[in-house]
This record gives sequence, C-alpha cells and structure tokens, in this order.
Amino acid sequence: MRHRLRNCLAALMLLGAGTACSPPPDEAIKPDTPAFSATDTTGHSVTLSSLRGSVVLLNVWATWCTPCRQEIPFLSRLQAEEGARGLRVIGVSIDEAADRAEVLVAAPRLGIRYEIWFDPAERVASVMDISAVPVSALIDRSGIVTWRHAGVLRKDTPGFAQALDAALAPVPATRN
Repeated sequence: MRHRLRNCLAALMLLGAGTACSPPPDEAIKPDTPAFSATDTTGHSVTLSSLRGSVVLLNVWATWCTPCRQEIPFLSRLQAEEGARGLRVIGVSIDEAADRAEVLVAAPRLGIRYEIWFDPAERVASVMDISAVPVSALIDRSGIVTWRHAGVLRKDTPGFAQALDAALAPVPATRN
C-alpha cells in the first residue's frame, strides 16, 4: 500500500492538486470501533477499543505526505481547544518502522501536539478501508465511527464542526 499511497501523492503533486492524496471525501459511518492496535511513542501497545468513553479523532498520516503535513496545525489547535471537553486527537503514522526515530524528531518540528501511534505494517488501512492518506475518522464516546473524511481536514471541512459538536455534547445522565 505504501507505494500506492506515494504514487498517488506524486500524481496529485504533478497535477497541481496537492491538497489530498485520496479519493473524494467519504463520510461513511461504520457501526462500531474498528479492532485496531498500534504502538505509542513509548513503545507500548495501544488499542482503539481502550479509548471508549473518549471522543477520538483518528488521523492516519505519514511524514512523506505533503497534504498530511498541511493539516497538522489544525489538528494541534483542535487538541488544545477541545481536549478539555474530552477530545483525543491521535495521529497514526504509517511511516516504515525504520523511520520511527525520524517521526519522533519531526513531530515537534511539524508542530504535532497530540498523541502519535505507529503502524508501520499499515493494519489501519484494512481495518478502516483506507486507500490513501490523509484520512480522519471521528469516533464517539461509545466507540461508533460517526464521521469520516478522506483528504486534508480543515476547520471548514463540510460536516466536521457539526459532527464534532455532536460527539462532544455532554452525555445525559442515566436514571437508575
């Protein structure tokens, strides 16, 4: 897949599109949290299912992807502004395992101020039906993928603000 993703990026850059290395936006809703595990920056195994109770914006990216780098400032601001409301932005790097140190060095330089998970085997691609990067998925507190976008995520991306507000809305108290 990595070669296919790089070829897609190269073709878009040659055509002058440069805004995404992906098919048109896909806001398909999946029924439940995809079963996915990766490694965090400390080398520990992490899973999406362990994040139930939090609102997660999962962003699949790579250091070699220019459109991915374009959305990092927005994602960092989003984490800073909405983290107190329960949002966890997680960037899943699909860079090769040999490039892990490069990702860790590049993260502060790129302005990444959110969690990074590593998936050099690109397992997330099959779990989330990803054929190109960047791709973002919004997962609500109960683990439901409520919104998805292929391409650069921006503040004005259609449907995103509404989906985020809905996901971050306070959970009504249950009566016993």
